[in-house]
Amino acid sequence: MMRLILISLAPLLLLVPLLLAGCATAQPKIQIQRVNVPVPVACIDRASIPPEPAKVTLPDDARDAADVAIAQAMTLRGWGHELMALINPCIRGDAQ
Repeated sequence: MMRLILISLAPLLLLVPLLLAGCATAQPKIQIQRVNVPVPVACIDRASIPPEPAKVTLPDDARDAADVAIAQAMTLRGWGHELMALINPCIRGDAQ
């Protein structure tokens, strides 16, 4: 009877060392690496940013509306130049 129990347990006894051998694998080593991450930094003082030009309403007359639109376009272009002059020193690489 004892021999019958040992014979039926033999496959199980052979399986246990195989299962335990799986736990003996080498664990991956932990590597610590330093990674430089760019962090945005404000380089323009908020007070130095020029205010956005006022919005205009166009008159009904087409010629007058064209004159107003051209004047507004020139104002916006000047405002854009002021903004570019402010941010150009903050841009890395080739500034246009």
